Amino acid sequence: MIKQGFGLKGYVILYQNGEKIYEGENLVVEDGRAEVAKAIAGESTGMPIAMALGSDSSSVSSTDSSLGDEFYRDGIDDISRFDTTVTFDHTFSPGEGIGTVAEIGLFSSEDDESGTMFARITPVERNKQESDELTVVWSIQVEAEES
Repeated sequence: MIKQGFGLKGYVILYQNGEKIYEGENLVVEDGRAEVAKAIAGESTGMPIAMALGSDSSSVSSTDSSLGDEFYRDGIDDISRFDTTVTFDHTFSPGEGIGTVAEIGLFSSEDDESGTMFARITPVERNKQESDELTVVWSIQVEAEES
């Protein structure tokens, strides 16, 4: 008998003023995984629609439900899907999200500090100045796990 499950794998690329500054895997947290399961069952409409910036560089945990110190949130510019990967793109334009960026989160609400957090990363801290542009390309892939 074949047993098959699935897992979620996150991957993020950050660009500051067009220059790649970070690339790596990230953790899809427990609340995010639960929302995906609810969506499969037709019980959820709360999919990711916003990204938030924060200044807390503490390690990411699967039980995180919010950023440690959120200071700016904005709606996602573009959502696309190719096969089993969904990609969320957003650019924090000059004048938006100014400060030390030590954490970024993917959320189901554009309202500050509300909604479900799906994923969180803590890249190397970067100072976003008034004139800087920060682009986040965040992919979530559904992977089969067979045994």
